[in-house]
Formats: sequence, structure tokens, C-alpha cells
Amino acid sequence: MISTMSGLTKQVEQIKLTLKKIETNVSSVTYDEVISALNEIYTIIIAKKEREIKEIFSSLSFNTIILFLQYEEIEDKIIKILEEFIQFVSIEAIVDQYEDFINIGLTNEKENIVKLTLQELINGIEKNSQLCGVIATKFLDKIVNCFSLHVQSITKLVSKLMGEILSKNEVCLDLFLEKDSLNALQNQCNMSEVVKFTIYDLIVTISSVNDSNFEKCKKAGLFDSMINEINSKDILVKLNTIELYIKLLSNKNLYNFFEKSEIMSKLIEKLKKDPKDENSNLEDKLFLHGIIKFFASLADINMNSFIDIQNKYDLLASLENLFNEGDISSKEIVLITLGSIGSSYEGLKLIYNQKSLLNTVLDYYPSLSGNLKTVFLQNISCILTLCKLSDDVEIMTQTIYQRIQGKPNTLKELLQIGNQVFEESRISVYAVLKGIAVHNWGLKELDNSPEFIKFILDRSQESNRLGQDWKYSIIETMVIHPSSSKYVRPDTLVKFKVYLKQGPYYKYIEPKVVVKGAN
Repeated sequence: MISTMSGLTKQVEQIKLTLKKIETNVSSVTYDEVISALNEIYTIIIAKKEREIKEIFSSLSFNTIILFLQYEEIEDKIIKILEEFIQFVSIEAIVDQYEDFINIGLTNEKENIVKLTLQELINGIEKNSQLCGVIATKFLDKIVNCFSLHVQSITKLVSKLMGEILSKNEVCLDLFLEKDSLNALQNQCNMSEVVKFTIYDLIVTISSVNDSNFEKCKKAGLFDSMINEINSKDILVKLNTIELYIKLLSNKNLYNFFEKSEIMSKLIEKLKKDPKDENSNLEDKLFLHGIIKFFASLADINMNSFIDIQNKYDLLASLENLFNEGDISSKEIVLITLGSIGSSYEGLKLIYNQKSLLNTVLDYYPSLSGNLKTVFLQNISCILTLCKLSDDVEIMTQTIYQRIQGKPNTLKELLQIGNQVFEESRISVYAVLKGIAVHNWGLKELDNSPEFIKFILDRSQESNRLGQDWKYSIIETMVIHPSSSKYVRPDTLVKFKVYLKQGPYYKYIEPKVVVKGAN
């Protein structure tokens, strides 16, 4: 043990001697000596030899650390050494006393160095929010310029760091809005869609902290590009902007931001435009469909915000008007949106209680054909599949199912479509059948149909694996249902359990009888 300690002490002394030679006269140190010293420092850090690390770092200067950055062949090890050294010195001391070191880190051509610098600044602010002012004053321009690297991981770190600085300190926000940093940020929006998305997300976040932040950002023109792109004459710009808005939906502040910035009212205005307007063209229709897709995505992500919009703007009435007056593609996107809304408990209650849109769509079913009927079934399945065993869900889903009005009845029509050659049509039927099977009323409906039992157990009916998986899933749903023993007959349950045991792809092989002596 004493020998080991003695060896480690000698190793540390040799490292310190090499570091001193580098500090005083770098030309007197060979390449191999530097690499050897760095490898030994790295080994000691990995071994967590705290006393030795402290002793080595006490002999290490920032000038030497900066010199180490040129050795690309052991870059990962240098990054680790640098990370530990920053912890040893403290980010507060570095920001205060070693401005050049931070500047080198933010402008370094090595991505890992830039990422480390940004992350350490974030860590520093999270521990001490008073660092925001110093960092904003000294480094904000260079932080913004990191967006220009177009590296997603760096872009996220820049956004997070700027969000911390500008959200926690109004003085920093004022400084940012007055400096060239604002112009630099807006210029970065034109460089990359990924960067633009991150910057828009950042704008939404910092402007949503309070009313004062919002008004300052608005006055500085920070929202202009987000609003102007919606009014662009270039359809690609408008469609890309809508896609960007959809990506931003994960930001919990987006709805309130859109309301206050009047973006929401602009979207609603486009949505309420008469589908039969003679001045409308293909580009207008594409943009309208993009807006509807935005609201459908909002329903998926934040139903409470969607309900607020419905209460304020009667969005469902606009969708109903589009379904009645629009062409097939418009009807299709309304069906998809209805499925998105009705796939949650709150959304189901919304469309069920509003009645008008849902009834209009259900009443239209008998006249549907081809792909539009498939889209209808795909999205009605989203509504029926809501798996919440409560009385109100049972009533709502059963009422919707009974309103479909298939011929000669809904279930028999579904089975007819399920036997068609078109796989997409069959899959849409399987989805509806599974939606029926999750409910008590559905179990009774299916169990009382000999045609359904024959259809679902007939393995020769479905040759494709996807369809076989769906049929297996329907049977599994019925078997594991808490009420299966109550609503499904025992002999049928036995057949279903055998089916499940055999698996989705089982094939019955007819036994061959060989007659002795036959040729």
C-alpha cells in the first residue's frame, strides 16, 4: 500500500513538473511528454483520486488548458479533464476572471468544446441565478452565434441557456432587445428550419413569463417573422410555418402566446372562410388543411386548450361547414380531425354534447364509398376505442355506433367490408371491431352475431400478417376484458382461448392418409 502511494506521489510530481515546463517554455516539452501527462491526469480523474486531482489542478493554468485543446487525438480525455478543472475552479470564478477562456469555448471549432462551455454556463446559472447578468453582458452575442453551427445538440443548449438568462432576469432581456443580439437571432431564423423552430420555441418561452416580457418582445418586433410568415404569398412558406407551429405545440405556453399575439385569430379567420368562395384556389385549400391539421394536433396534445378555442370560436361549427360544403379532400381532413378530438375522454364529451358535427358526419355514412369510407372507419375507430369503463363512455360510444346506419345493419356491413380484397379497407374494419370489443355493449353485440364469430375465427379469411395481427388483437381484447365471462358465451370463450394459444399465424394442415401398397 505504501509502495502504491509512493508511486502515485511520484507520478503526480512528474505531471506537475511537465505542466511547469509547458507553462514556462512549451518548446522544451516533447509531444510524447504532453500526451503522457494528459493520459496520466485522465487516469487519476477516472480513479477519483481527489487529493491528487487537487494537487495537479493547483499547478494547472488556463493558458495550459487552452494549449491542450489542440491535441485532437485524445479530445474525449481532454474534455473530461476540462470538465473537472471547471468544477475545481468554479464557473463563477471563470466567468468573472477568465473571460477569454469562455470566449474560446464558445467560438471553438470543436463541437464538444462548445457543448461543454454552454452546459457549464447552464449549470452555473442553475446554481447561481445572479450569473445571468454577467453572462448576458459579456457573452450573449457569442452565445447567439452558436446557432450558426447548425448542430441540433448545440442549438438545444443555446436555447436552454438563453431561456434561463432571458426568463429569469428582465434586465438581461432589456439588454438582449437593445443589442445586436436581436438582429443576429432573427438572421439565424433564415439559416435552418431546425434553428428557426428552436428560436420560435425560445421566443414563446421568454415572452410568456409575464405580461411585461410579452409587451417588450412584441415592441421589439420579436414576433414579426412568426406572424408575417402566416400572411406570406408563398404557399410553401405558409405550410412550413404551420408545420413549425405544430412542432411548437409541446410548449405549454403556446396557446396563450397565440391568443395574445393574435396568431390564433388569424388562423380562425382563415378557417371560417367560405369553402365556396370563388376567389379560393388550390393554395388556399392546402393552407386551410394545414390549419385544420394544427388544431387536430392541438386536440391530441392539449385538449384543455382546444376546448377553450371551441368555447371562444366555435371551431366545430367551422369544421361542420367545411364538411358540408367542401370537396372530398376537405371531408377527409375533417374526419381525421374528428377522430383526433374524440380519441380522448374530454374530446368525446365535447363532440357528443355539441352533437351537430358528429351527427352530420354519422348521417353522411350511408352515402360514403371508396377511400372516404375507409377514412371514416379509421377515425370512428379512434372514438370507439376509448377504453374507460364508465357509464357515460358506454352510453356515448354505443349511441355513436348505433347511428352509423350500415346496411343491412352496421355489424354485417363491417363484416362485408372485412372480406374485401383491399387491405386498407379490411384493416379499418378490424380497428372498428376492436373499438367495439372494449365495451360491455360491444361484447354483447359481437357475441350475439354468429357471422362475426365465424368471421373472426376463420383463419383462411386473412392472408396478410398485419390483418392476422389485428384479428388476434380483437380476440385477445374480448378474452381479457373484465366482463368477458359475463357477456361472451363459454363455448365461444373456449374457441377464442384456443385461437390465442395457437398464435396469430397458425395454419391448419390437413392430415394425409397413406394407403399401404398404393402407388
